[in-house]
Amino acid sequence: TDGGAHALDSGAVQWHEPLTPPFCVVGAPQLLCVALVSCSLASFPSGVRGAPIGDMRLRGDRVLAVGQGCVLQGPNHLKYVRFGLLTCGVQFHIAVVTPRHPTLDRLVSSHELMHTHVVTCCAISPDGAFLVTGSADGTLRSWRTSRRGNVRRVLHVGTFASHGAGVTCVDLCVAGGVLASGAKDGSVVCWDLWGCTCLHALHAASSTTLVHPAGGGAGPSAGGERVASVGLNQANGNLLALTASDLVLWSVNGERLGEASLPARDLPPGTCAAATACGDWQDGVVAVTGHRTGAVVLWRLAPAADGAAAHRGGGGGSGGASAGRVGLLVPVSVNTGVHTAPVTALRVLRRNPQRRHVQSVYGGGGTGLLVGDLSGLVSRWQGPNP
Repeated sequence: TDGGAHALDSGAVQWHEPLTPPFCVVGAPQLLCVALVSCSLASFPSGVRGAPIGDMRLRGDRVLAVGQGCVLQGPNHLKYVRFGLLTCGVQFHIAVVTPRHPTLDRLVSSHELMHTHVVTCCAISPDGAFLVTGSADGTLRSWRTSRRGNVRRVLHVGTFASHGAGVTCVDLCVAGGVLASGAKDGSVVCWDLWGCTCLHALHAASSTTLVHPAGGGAGPSAGGERVASVGLNQANGNLLALTASDLVLWSVNGERLGEASLPARDLPPGTCAAATACGDWQDGVVAVTGHRTGAVVLWRLAPAADGAAAHRGGGGGSGGASAGRVGLLVPVSVNTGVHTAPVTALRVLRRNPQRRHVQSVYGGGGTGLLVGDLSGLVSRWQGPNP
């Protein structure tokens, strides 16, 4: 300082930036900052407007969106994968015009009978070469994509079988070698991505729900609540699962780290969720959830002291730590003024240090957020580090 004036060392700010928790101010991690940048109806590759959003990415300053039942592929998102077809397979379509592919939405290749029932969900590796599909038949399968000349091939790598009901959602972390999936019966499984083996069989219900289930009785059952969304922290492999009533966070080792009952927080039913890349040592936003009313909520993990089970109604949760050692997922920011239709897609963004702008990365997170809803509305939110 000089005469009471404060000087800012920009070099020090840049040094602290990668150490700052998601959506927090550099140098003041206790402060949360997320501002609305834009909001508009998405135009899909086919030109349709007002249809439900399935996936979104950021290309420069433009939001690229595809409808429900579709996932954008590859680092440049030039194509998208469509699933939910009666052929029990997937199709590859053009998402961005290039000299090689001048026609938007054109069918590039179709792959049938990948499962015995309809493909209900799909996740793709950051390079677009690895694909995981989940099906109503209760299995997941991994595939390697390749192209020889004009022929695109999808080669079966492995099968994951542990769910007793249809798979509803899937996410993968290639760097950590783990895969997460949720099913209609409330079951959540963490898999060894390369060994195709079950690491942890979990249940997406908070301690309150397990002790006081809607249908009476106690403990998880085959009639558990449908898992709407799963997400993997790309930094540490922590697993997030959301149902209409509960949000649960586990470590990569299957230990239950935190949970929240949405009705107990006076929040509407959950529809989708995304995990950020918040480190274990950081006190930042660990999850983002979308809700049936269009609300978007950011969550922090508050470690619970011994005996905290009394605060949550007691009881022991399945899949990890006892209830007395389970932390609480606390909503730290709730936005209800932009979206009025159910939120159908979330995409967390973070800064690319080389390009110095916010861009979409696979499942990571920190400085931005894309939100899509059932009416086709897409909003873009910017963190404190543009």
